[in-house]
Amino acid sequence: MFYAPSCYRFLIWRQGPDFAAAAKLLKGTPVFARVDASVERELKMKYHIPPYPTMHFFVDGVKKYHYSFDIVMKLVTSDAIMDWVKRKMTIGIYNITTIPEAMHIRGTESVFVLGILDSLEGSDSEELAAASKLHSDINFYQSDIAYVELVFFVNLQIKHGEFTRTAIADYISKRKDPPVITFTYKVAASIFENPMKQLWLYTSKNCSQVLCTFEVAARALVGKFLFVQVYVDNENWRKQHAYKFNDAKDAPIIVAYDRCNRMKDKFNGELAVDNIKSFAEDFLKYELLGQLDPASETVVKLPSYSNTSHQLQLTYVN
Repeated sequence: MFYAPSCYRFLIWRQGPDFAAAAKLLKGTPVFARVDASVERELKMKYHIPPYPTMHFFVDGVKKYHYSFDIVMKLVTSDAIMDWVKRKMTIGIYNITTIPEAMHIRGTESVFVLGILDSLEGSDSEELAAASKLHSDINFYQSDIAYVELVFFVNLQIKHGEFTRTAIADYISKRKDPPVITFTYKVAASIFENPMKQLWLYTSKNCSQVLCTFEVAARALVGKFLFVQVYVDNENWRKQHAYKFNDAKDAPIIVAYDRCNRMKDKFNGELAVDNIKSFAEDFLKYELLGQLDPASETVVKLPSYSNTSHQLQLTYVN
């Protein structure tokens, strides 16, 4: 478990006893350790540790999963920690049997597969479980409880795909890496340190057509750019990015950014897929070099806490 001095009081009085109890009950199975992120700075940077306690699960020295302690839903008991650890040590598919459990998964998991089934037993469940063995790096969940689709914002009227292990595994392979990253303080460090050229979209959550257009362009340019979207509905994000790029206030707007060469350029045109692709390709080739502006070296100051998280859900409905 990683923590910082700023959350030490919380760790000792709220989470410390539960973590210690879980470690004692699971003694001899996994190794439990507490890490002061203010001391182990290299680990803090490597694993992008936020300013609140998180538990990371490692296999052979490689981080596989993480657990963010949910104070609001009070899922910080030793039993909750033990259940999480045991599930991570078991390859397979997990059942969601309650709405609070579904809400916790939605709030703490970043990439996962959810199968909404008529029954947790039978051929459909078997096919989903078989597909899970082909993607051991992703958590698989299944549920048959009423209204669980509302928790994950799933439209049950969407077209159903072929529900076989091969089709499911192929679908996941094509979609498990999100084409567009939603900016949050949790992923800020990894974005700013990424050497790839980047396209930033500043927009409102209500601009669904703009977001859709940006995502289509991102899929067409996969591997060439890092695509990032920033919701300017968040006052903190808007102020901080306006301070760095001087463009966020003009949303919706797209800004190309080259960290390595400290250059940027602002998209001026109709927000259409072909126009965005042309703009990106030109920036990639530096055909607009004479028009590019020096990018600010100012580091965006991140707020101390946010409950916003990037989330990709690969959802199967049958």
